[in-house]
Amino acid sequence: MITRDGTPTRYLYYLMRASFRQENGDFSGALEDCDASILLAPDETINLTMRRNLRWKTGDLEGALEDMDAVIQLSPGDATLHTKRAAMRRDCGDMAGAEEDAAEARRLRLV
Repeated sequence: MITRDGTPTRYLYYLMRASFRQENGDFSGALEDCDASILLAPDETINLTMRRNLRWKTGDLEGALEDMDAVIQLSPGDATLHTKRAAMRRDCGDMAGAEEDAAEARRLRLV
């Protein structure tokens, strides 16, 4: 399948299956599908976001933060992403990083 702009969308099949697997408790299978989807479309933030959520849910906090960093690199001007990463960092005990992201989110909302 290809979108109107010519972008292949095969990655969406893996993403949909990952969602199904997650809903049915197959977290390792869902993570495998997320990885496959990311290989096919590394710049699609939805892929990274789903894997981030799965990693967080399964206790891979470091991996979840790495995915969040990648999402923010793709969408650096999104204040909501900085707010979410601030909460993740706070939950991991990184108060300085959390405050840095919170400040960046506030700055972006003023722009």
